[in-house]
Order: sequence, then C-alpha cells, then structure tokens
Amino acid sequence: MLEDSDEEIGNVGVREIYISPPEVTELTDEDSGEEDEGGFVDNLNRKQLLAPAEVVFENNYRISEAPVHPIENDKQPTLSIKANLKFDWMDGDIIDNKPEPAAPNYTQFCNKSVVDIFEMFLDDDIINFLAEESNKYAGFINCPSPNITEDEIRCFVAILYLTGYVVLPGKRFYWDTGADMHNKLVSDTMRRDRFIQIMRFIHCADNTQLDKKDKMAKLRPFIQKLKKNFLNYFVPTQNLDYDEAMVKYYGRHPCKQYIKGKPIRFGYKVWSLNTDFGYLVNFDIYQGSNPNKNDSYNFEFGACAAPLVKMIDELPNQTFRHNIYFDNLFTGLPLLYHLKERGYGATGTIRENRLPKTCPIIDKKSAKKWKEEHMFRKCVEKLAFQ
Repeated sequence: MLEDSDEEIGNVGVREIYISPPEVTELTDEDSGEEDEGGFVDNLNRKQLLAPAEVVFENNYRISEAPVHPIENDKQPTLSIKANLKFDWMDGDIIDNKPEPAAPNYTQFCNKSVVDIFEMFLDDDIINFLAEESNKYAGFINCPSPNITEDEIRCFVAILYLTGYVVLPGKRFYWDTGADMHNKLVSDTMRRDRFIQIMRFIHCADNTQLDKKDKMAKLRPFIQKLKKNFLNYFVPTQNLDYDEAMVKYYGRHPCKQYIKGKPIRFGYKVWSLNTDFGYLVNFDIYQGSNPNKNDSYNFEFGACAAPLVKMIDELPNQTFRHNIYFDNLFTGLPLLYHLKERGYGATGTIRENRLPKTCPIIDKKSAKKWKEEHMFRKCVEKLAFQ
C-alpha cells in the first residue's frame, strides 16, 4: 500500500499503521516478540501480515485496501489530538496534590446474604425477560409454547450455576440414579425433561430484531441489562484497572478467540474495567469490528483502548476522579493526555515504539548496555576494595 501510494501522496510522513484483528480462532493482539517488544514489523505473524490494514499519514490522510485518492489541498482534514500533542518532559516523581477521597461506603450490602446480592444483579427484570424471550422463541420456530415461568428460570439458572462447580460428564447425569452421579438437590428442584426443554428454548433476544452486524446480537439485550446493574451497584473507589480477560469456551461462535500463552487460550476475550478488589464495573466482549464502537475513540486511542474511554463515559458518577491502571497493550500518549484532561490519574507501562522521538528516555538496548556496564563497574570496585 505504501509503495503504490508514493506518487499520489508525495513526501508525507507516516504516523500510524492499523492492522485489523484476525477473525475467529486466530491470534488477536499477540505477536512473536516479548511483551515490551511487541508491535514491530519483525514480530508480526503471517496472519497479521495478511490482515486488512490502514495507513494514517501525518496530515491525517488515510489509505486502506480501497483505491487511493489524491489529497486535495483545499480539503485538508482537521488534525486530531495525536497531531497536536506536545509535552515538556521532566525528570522526577509526579506529585499528586489531589485530596484523598472518602472511604467507599458498603453499608447497603452489609445485611444481605450471598443469594440476596446475586439477585441484585440477576434481578426480576432479567428473569422476566429470559422467560418472555424463551417462550417467544418457541413460537418463532413453530413449536407449542413451553409456558416457562419466572420461577422455573430461577431454578434453571441455579442448576447451571451448580453444574459449574459439581462437574459431571453431561447434564442428564444429575438425574441419574447411580450413587456416584445422582444429585438430590437438582432432581428435587426440577424434572430432567423439563430442564432439557428449557435448555432447548432458552433465549436472550428477539430473533426478529437482531442486528446482523453484531456478532453478539443474541446476547446483546442480556449484556446491556447486566451492565446496567453492574454500574448501578458500583460504589466509587479510587483505583480501577483495565485489562483483557478470557472466558473459557470451546464451542463454535464467531467471537471465540485463541490467544497464545494465556492460562485460558480458547474462549471469549472481554475488555474489563474493574476495581482493585475485583468488582467488575463495566465490560465489552471483543468481536473484531464492533458495530457499537465509537469511531472517533478508535481513531484517537486505538481499538484496544477505545472501549476504556467509552466505559468511562458510562460511569454513573462523573465527578469522582479515579486512578486507572493498564498495561502496555493500551498505554499511549493520546490516552494519557485525554484522561488527564478529564481529571483522571493514569499509570501504565508503554511500548518503546509508542514514545515520541522528543522523549529523553534512552532506548531499551542502551539501558540494558548501561546496566551491564554499571554492574561490571560495581564488581570491579568491590574486587579492588577487597
């Protein structure tokens, strides 16, 4: 693309190159380099090199796999945050003058049982929604209405929850009469055939109103209701972290990912915003090209960090200024600048190729060489002293 565009573009520097995420079961953000050395052309694997790409030039002009059009001088695009970033670098520690926030208040949860808290998130609205959509789906596939009730949905969810930690070879075995299989709690709660029937019809969306561009369309209404409850019961706390998480899954689905080197290699990749003690504040399931994405955020901060900014926009208390932590997959100067402008603190490791040339930090090879020379000098001084 760069070679073919030389004549049309002229002598305009390249600012960034975006590579689209590979599709199902392919590596997403992984490459063959070490964590702090990722993002270089020499580290990219074959699937990444063959993926669709887009080039952004210093004047904000873009080219992709579509035909390249010459830039018209009278229609120069508006420069973004990236093009306007200028910094005065300092050597020293950052002094935080912000007052300490009040301690989080959890009194509303003190007298509640584990079940009470669980039902705050999987509330009556969600249970009624699941029952309604499941009955509607039976009619959609021309089956008699199963007349699934809200109480049956609660029992169904409870059985699914139990099967997560009492694992048997299959769902039917929980009603088996064998002493090594039978689970009295399950068999007394619901008949086996009724459970199988609900399993067949359980649904989380109206099939007549699916967004065909959304790979998670059949779960989207359920996801939105869960996110609403997570945000509703979030007690603002000082420190938040943003990272990717894997939900184990081995079946077939267009959003299933394979990420090399992770404890869970196959499953759904989820962008997660959490408190420092593990409460999930907000989340977004990765699906490559997301129809719900914010295009301006994707352009300014990249496809990995854009969901974070969108999640911050959805926080219920916009006056509370959090400190947010993330790793080098997300850290970039435009993101740090944006968070600072909004009053948030931010801390993250950063990849060497994301630092501007004006940054006085020495490169990794020079730092490693300096460390080796420094250690050698210390050893020589110690031997001379002895």
